[in-house]
Amino acid sequence: MDYIELDEYAHFASDPNTIEQLFLHDEGLSALDAIKDDSTKARLRAKIISQLQQTLEEIQQLDKNQPEGELKVIVKKHHIQLRKGIFNIVRLAIPLALKAALVGIGAGDGVDLITKGSEAVISTKELIQKLDVTELGTCEAILRAIARKKPLVLTVHQASLAEIQQIFKDDPELIAPENLNETLADLTQRSVLTKTMIEKITYYNVVF
Repeated sequence: MDYIELDEYAHFASDPNTIEQLFLHDEGLSALDAIKDDSTKARLRAKIISQLQQTLEEIQQLDKNQPEGELKVIVKKHHIQLRKGIFNIVRLAIPLALKAALVGIGAGDGVDLITKGSEAVISTKELIQKLDVTELGTCEAILRAIARKKPLVLTVHQASLAEIQQIFKDDPELIAPENLNETLADLTQRSVLTKTMIEKITYYNVVF
């Protein structure tokens, strides 16, 4: 395991190796592997990891990541600690945000890919900043449902209502909204989620 859990927090080192292992798994790596030019791929990977290090440190300092009361998160040098809920969101969101960004622009040139890769990382912090705990829980349920599906190189998966409900059923500790349908509709209206109808089934995804 590349992190340890203590109280309500996940603690991990901020070195490039650990960051890659924790946050560039499955979907994220499949998006990078789709890039044919080795030089572009190496530069993109390095830039994304560097941006991740910076963004994770910024997320660590957000008010909603702080313990109750007057205390602030204090960690030793070259380490990061995030509340478990925030840590889960970031781990799930980064690979999918990265994949959505890269699939969205196709092959592109090196500059476009690196710019979009960095923007994908930053968008995850913005998502965490603008949502409350229940809304983050709903997004986490969607991302978990998507993560259960087999990664496909050029496909960004979505989650149905039934799949989202199953996530909440499987994990009672995940904070569910009082009315899931209303929350999904509200988040869609605010452009936090996209909604797509496929064969009379509604699917949702998180916007990055």
